[in-house]
Amino acid sequence: RGFRGFRGRRIMRRKRAILKRTTAAMLLTLAVCAIAGCEPHDPGQDALLQARQALANHNYFEVIELTERAMGQGVRDEDVYLLRGHAYMKMGQVQEAVKTFDDAVKFDPLCGEALLYKGIALSDAGEPEQAAEAFAAARQAYEKIEADPQKAAWRQPELSEAEADRIRTEAMVNQALAMSLAGDAADAMRQMQKVRDAHPNYPGLDHVAAAVQSATVRSLMMGAEE
Repeated sequence: RGFRGFRGRRIMRRKRAILKRTTAAMLLTLAVCAIAGCEPHDPGQDALLQARQALANHNYFEVIELTERAMGQGVRDEDVYLLRGHAYMKMGQVQEAVKTFDDAVKFDPLCGEALLYKGIALSDAGEPEQAAEAFAAARQAYEKIEADPQKAAWRQPELSEAEADRIRTEAMVNQALAMSLAGDAADAMRQMQKVRDAHPNYPGLDHVAAAVQSATVRSLMMGAEE
């Protein structure tokens, strides 16, 4: 019994020593990263960054592979699903795109971007009624974000006033886009005028207005084809 007790104490000392060395190594890594201004290596976030680059380079199969790798590393946020959804749309896999955008909304119910692109995918698939529902849901999501910008940044403890104002303005612009995609041209134009009145110096305002007008024309053309 005494021998077993001695052996048990020796094993515990070894475990404590291993834990101490491991903790020291972790603290050293964090200290080096703090000095260098970087973050500890995160394979999941690395894969997500590579997926964004792959989408920009039109490598859609690679986007799917990289986002799968990111999810395998424990990354769970709307960006993963948005990237996958965009890739599926570009590959012509509309149903997969719609399903993936739905996954993004399950993760974040106010993910207006996912709802907008879900509507576009459904519209392209010849499902105008379902597309209209998605655009209406996107509009409602952005209305809620405009009223409370913190809802768009629920992972952050508190927004600065400047950041809240930026998110609020983007929500206003995206409402106009949702209206135009739904074919509500008059509402979209009124919304863009609201943005102009509130934020006359909003970057790229003319470009955004042109995009809203283009989306309105697209929606009207789709309606004429039905």
